[in-house]
Amino acid sequence: MKKQLVVASLIMLGIFTISCGGKNGETKSEAKTEEVADCPCNTLIDTTGFLKDKNYTGTCADKDQNDTIILKKEYKNGYLISKMTKEKVKGKYYTTQEMTFDDEKEFNGYNIEISEIYKSNGQKYSGHYKRYKDGQLIDDYGVICDKMLLDQSKFSIRVCWYTKNGKLIEYNEDNLNEESRPKCMPDSEPHGSYGNGVNSLWWELENLDITTFDNVVEGLQKELPHFFFAK
Repeated sequence: MKKQLVVASLIMLGIFTISCGGKNGETKSEAKTEEVADCPCNTLIDTTGFLKDKNYTGTCADKDQNDTIILKKEYKNGYLISKMTKEKVKGKYYTTQEMTFDDEKEFNGYNIEISEIYKSNGQKYSGHYKRYKDGQLIDDYGVICDKMLLDQSKFSIRVCWYTKNGKLIEYNEDNLNEESRPKCMPDSEPHGSYGNGVNSLWWELENLDITTFDNVVEGLQKELPHFFFAK
């Protein structure tokens, strides 16, 4: 009886090792039946940053101390086909990436880069957002929140749609794209900012008191996809 238990344990250990990025030959559906959520993604990667098994098929996940999955990746035949990341800000989890890939290029989903207000006790927000559909960039916006240089009790907000609904938006004094102006910023001033060969259109509000600033931020959270501001 003891011998049977030892053999069974060794078999289960072998299966778990395989699912965590060792030499594996199971199908995609079989890989998902294993408890691979407890397999850290770094166990799949060698010291050069590449997969140990160049033909790996399966899923890996990293958890934080609260057992919340903060990173999840799915591979097929060695190619990354999906990725999800979360970041904890002010006690709340925000999904910063939910993306599928084709030939390891963004295909469907979104990415968020988090920014922080300088000297603000950790006030963070989604500063840059990109959404892809069928490999095409559909939405791309940036937000900059900051304190005024000469009066730290006042704030400024700048919002730019680089691309909206698949359309590139540029600054043109003679023909401003009003459609890109946030509805919660009706008095914002347009400004051009040249970079990467494009003159981007930014909408800016300055010298906002904290109440007005909070109201604009609340409006942006309703208008901009996946925008958040963590106080």
